[in-house]
Amino acid sequence: MGHAEFSPKIVRFGAFAVDLTSAELRKHGSLLRLQEQPFKILQALLEQPGAIVSREELVRRLWPGGTFVDFERGLNAAVTRLRQALNDSAESPRYVETVARRGYRFIASIEPEAEALPAPVPPVRRPSWVMAGAASVLIVATLTGVWWVRSRSAPALADRALTVVPLTSEPGFAVCPTASPDGNQIAYEWDQGRREPRIFVKLVGPGEPVRLTRGNAEEFCPAWSPDGKYVAFVRAMTETKRGIFLVPALGGAERKVGEFNRGILYYPEFRPRLMSWTPDAGHLITAIPNEEGFSRLFVIATDTGERTLLATSDPNAHYWDRDPAVSPDGKLLVFSRERGYGASDLLVIGLSADRRAIGEARRLTSEADAGRYAETAAWTSDGHEVVYCSNREGSPRIWRIGLQPGAVPRQVRSVGPDSFLPVISKQGRLVYAHGYWDDNIWRQELTPHSGKLNAPENLISSTAQDSSAQYSPDGTHIAFQSARSGYYEVWICGSEGERCRQLTSYNGPMSGTPRWSPDGRSIAFDSAAAGKFDVYVVNVEGGSPRRLTPGPEEAEVPSWSRDGDWIYFSSRKTGRHEVWKVPSAGGTPVQVTRNGGFTAFESADGHYLYYTKDDLKTQLWRSALDGGSEIEIASNVIVRGFVPAAPDKIFYLQQEKPDRPATLNLLDLPTGKTTSIAVLSKTLELGLSVSPDLRYALYAQIDNQGSTLMLVDEFH
Repeated sequence: MGHAEFSPKIVRFGAFAVDLTSAELRKHGSLLRLQEQPFKILQALLEQPGAIVSREELVRRLWPGGTFVDFERGLNAAVTRLRQALNDSAESPRYVETVARRGYRFIASIEPEAEALPAPVPPVRRPSWVMAGAASVLIVATLTGVWWVRSRSAPALADRALTVVPLTSEPGFAVCPTASPDGNQIAYEWDQGRREPRIFVKLVGPGEPVRLTRGNAEEFCPAWSPDGKYVAFVRAMTETKRGIFLVPALGGAERKVGEFNRGILYYPEFRPRLMSWTPDAGHLITAIPNEEGFSRLFVIATDTGERTLLATSDPNAHYWDRDPAVSPDGKLLVFSRERGYGASDLLVIGLSADRRAIGEARRLTSEADAGRYAETAAWTSDGHEVVYCSNREGSPRIWRIGLQPGAVPRQVRSVGPDSFLPVISKQGRLVYAHGYWDDNIWRQELTPHSGKLNAPENLISSTAQDSSAQYSPDGTHIAFQSARSGYYEVWICGSEGERCRQLTSYNGPMSGTPRWSPDGRSIAFDSAAAGKFDVYVVNVEGGSPRRLTPGPEEAEVPSWSRDGDWIYFSSRKTGRHEVWKVPSAGGTPVQVTRNGGFTAFESADGHYLYYTKDDLKTQLWRSALDGGSEIEIASNVIVRGFVPAAPDKIFYLQQEKPDRPATLNLLDLPTGKTTSIAVLSKTLELGLSVSPDLRYALYAQIDNQGSTLMLVDEFH
């Protein structure tokens, strides 16, 4: 099939204009961010308007000969990103039409032009605070001047190539680095390969790490004082209590300066930064949880322990302020604010000489609106920019951004993926953590053969993270959560782990916890696609997911009622996690539990609700759906791991103590007898599922994990 030759420099269609020479896409004059591969697809379609461009031709354009990738999945992801940029859809296309089993076609009317595109239109901005009197005007003007002056000397957009070398190489998790004032030593948290985090110090260059602290409990998040005398850190005093301690940088007697109740339990690979020193070396700005578990920033005097709330927000609001970082001159504070799991932004606010907040905090990033995160910021040595971690392109990477309003984030490309927790010394030495972890789904036999069970087998695996598996009602398929595309999405495969296909394509926001409907036609899941977690339903054959919980509160961890009429989920609408339910066809949510609730499943006969009250380790409860009090039926249940597999049987994952392996247990409800089926020696990830014939159980475990510290000299 022939087509007309068409090769203009500028192409316009609808509200969009494309410069094929400079590879720029603009909408109403504003430059849009579009990655290289989606732009190549757009260019190929615009070169042949109205004609079918085959998938094979697009693959040749995107991946030259000798490249080995999953072309099918990669091409689908690139087309999805292009449609997102154009606000287009596969179901009702305005620009890019899918031609089944053949390729794609550009269907909109286009108009070639010869002149260059106009410069981007600057965004219209509203004041971020209301000025009250001349003093407020002066404060705002001063802060604006600081941001403007610093932005004038910000580096060019193109980062030069950097030399990255390992600082540590020992097994386990090395995280939360902090630099000495001269930049020659790094203190950090290291679990020594056995989940026992302690504070260590290492000289930059050859040499072994040296333990700095003396305690026997878990220790986290060190911060080196600006005068070089002390390292502050957090220690677990009890299971629910945390203490803030100072230890001399050369070693010696430790001193406690404060304590607080434990908030959210963080894994090392998702560790926040909890403390930052002020330049006078006499105060710490620290993230401390409130009674509801949400964290706020406090100023703590290290000599007296006096604690003062840093008023950056409503103290009763439902979000987490953490990752404080004071600028080198002490005049600004940047921190992260998480409004929902995995959805956070960096904010900046002024600091007075007596360490009080000036004005209102202003957002530097806009990741939370898309369900992504920006966190753990560090100041460049000149104070002109901040460097931070974000998953705006999938895996965690290091980015940098200026302070001026409208600044555009730039990736520090020499650093690479799976990088987080950056810190920069006064001399311009960048240190960060580089992580690696591989979660896979395993299958454990439940019915013994010849008197014993076969060993578990690795059923679904990749080099990324796979978890939260659930059998379909007929046992022929498995839905699971996976990051194998570069983003956490919902996937489906056959019961033997074959024919894996991606079901959702949000390309950034975390999506997972898939649950099959009783008829096997739909899957409910939770996703941060709207900037916070909501419950969605999607047809197993594909299509656009339907959002069920559009309210302002988080909604997560769904499950279906046995008749398919309702979907249970967890929400903090009342201030703490409770189980709610919403009609599966859409409607008004109804509260179910009153004394706490998180993960919930109906019993096989539909008479009871089984639920936990926490996410990681908790008791398992039961209450009748027609009313009545709740009763505890199991303890130390972990990682959302329980299944009411039959009216009289409960399978669950249990771990009595952190230093002991977990077990897969069977509880017989009529007798109350618990039988241990298998011992699971590795760290478990989210989810447990049992096949309808009670022959197999699926669980996820971490087969390989850890992080090392990496170093970059002359980072400016």
